[in-house]
Amino acid sequence: MAEMQEGTGVVDRKGQLATIEQLLDAEVVLRCQSIERVDAFQDITVIHSHNGRIGEGIQLPVWTTPSLRLVYRNFSGLRLFHQPGEENYGIRLFHIEQVDAEKADLRDAFDMFIDRYRKEYSGSDLDTWLKGLIPIAEYPETGDRFCLDMTFANEAGECPVRFLDHEEYYGGFCDSDHTEIVAEDCLDMLVKWLTIPPARFLSGWQGVANGEFWAVAYEGT
Repeated sequence: MAEMQEGTGVVDRKGQLATIEQLLDAEVVLRCQSIERVDAFQDITVIHSHNGRIGEGIQLPVWTTPSLRLVYRNFSGLRLFHQPGEENYGIRLFHIEQVDAEKADLRDAFDMFIDRYRKEYSGSDLDTWLKGLIPIAEYPETGDRFCLDMTFANEAGECPVRFLDHEEYYGGFCDSDHTEIVAEDCLDMLVKWLTIPPARFLSGWQGVANGEFWAVAYEGT
């Protein structure tokens, strides 16, 4: 849940930004387990990086929500949980210029299987819901995306963030009842990612030294 300013019911955006900045500066060491050798573990140090701030003189698209505008203004080009020089691991926020192409790619995937979606869907607004999904981040090279759900915008103009597994929309089934809302808004999403790394983002991570594949080892796994 997003933190509220005491006694106001208003989300504390300055507090969220300060928390994110502190977490981005912290060194992250992940305990990882070998995919091939279940008894083998190693600690892998990863970093977060971004391109800094975007000035107020640069106009952002009208569809960007208040929290996403703050993310782009403060942390443009954000990449989380990657090793220096690696492009295909961790979590990547799309550059604002990429979003239109990513949205078109996602819509192409939906169109391939829309008849199957309709057979499973009991409502009347499936097309509206699909068109209201705007991809903003991804697990690189997986097809798994995080999307704003514009059809669930609140009075403040904020939208929840949904996770779309590529297996759900490529040949599976995709609707608002079968996809997970992972955050209330974009700043809430960053705080959650940085506080508790998503369990799947390093699954199948190939180690630099010997090519062995590693995944984050969570308690109970």
